Amino acid sequence: MPGIDALVTGHQHRELAQIVNGVPITQPGYRGANVGQITLTLADKVGGYRVTGGQAELLAVTDVPADAAIIKTLQETSNQVETWLDAPLGRVEGDMRINDPFKARIQETPYIEFVQKVQMASTSADISGTALFNNEGRGFGDVITMRDVVTNYIYPNTLAVVALSGADLFAALEQNAEYFSLDGADRLMVTPRFERPKPQHYNYDMYEGIDYTLDITQPVGSRVKQVTYHGGPLQSDATYHVVVNQYRAGGGGNFPMFDQSKVVEENQRDMTELIADYLLQHPVIEATANHNFTVLPD
Repeated sequence: MPGIDALVTGHQHRELAQIVNGVPITQPGYRGANVGQITLTLADKVGGYRVTGGQAELLAVTDVPADAAIIKTLQETSNQVETWLDAPLGRVEGDMRINDPFKARIQETPYIEFVQKVQMASTSADISGTALFNNEGRGFGDVITMRDVVTNYIYPNTLAVVALSGADLFAALEQNAEYFSLDGADRLMVTPRFERPKPQHYNYDMYEGIDYTLDITQPVGSRVKQVTYHGGPLQSDATYHVVVNQYRAGGGGNFPMFDQSKVVEENQRDMTELIADYLLQHPVIEATANHNFTVLPD
């Protein structure tokens, strides 16, 4: 696209500072790690200036001291937020920690099952899909605080119930199976496009309310096996109500079987609020996992 002198980008959380097609671009990562700086060289022209060159760089803020006046202004609010984050919401009986994010995606963990339970309890659906959004979440310890909730469930999602045919749900499972590949020793690995250039772990959903197997030894498009619902085979022409976050419900992540027109119910409250409320209503959570899905080879 001609006529662009500089490009300031975000959203993908990447660290970029380079020249692309002669245009300097920046993207400063995330969580305020850097400031992007673009320097343009200008030359006089009739009626103003023209850009004759440019540079791009990232300035790390690690060693930059915080502004004292801002710290003073925000200190009281910051203290209140820290107190709120550390207030206990519930307690866990058992182990709801995530020690290995990769293994948590091939064998259901109590944390994922807990999120599914919250989603189903907050809607009328009895099938639920959710993801382990990144590799930083570590599940819940013995005591659950609001800090634990927002650290593990990192997005401001609301929920939507979508009416899917059995064929739609089967297709969604097949697309999820593309998250996995086999390495040279025929062991499970994450398909590289889900890790580079931007991690997309949030585009691999796990489901509750159905039982299913993903066989990664089979070709893409033929990996979903043995899908059952309430003890019987999933019917391709039947309609099932599935609760997912609003990103997926609208087809986010390039899931064409999801569509806003299929939404039959919405819960407009933030998912972290729903989790907190669920814990207040169920202050003691038993760490359970019914292992309703299998990923092969195990």
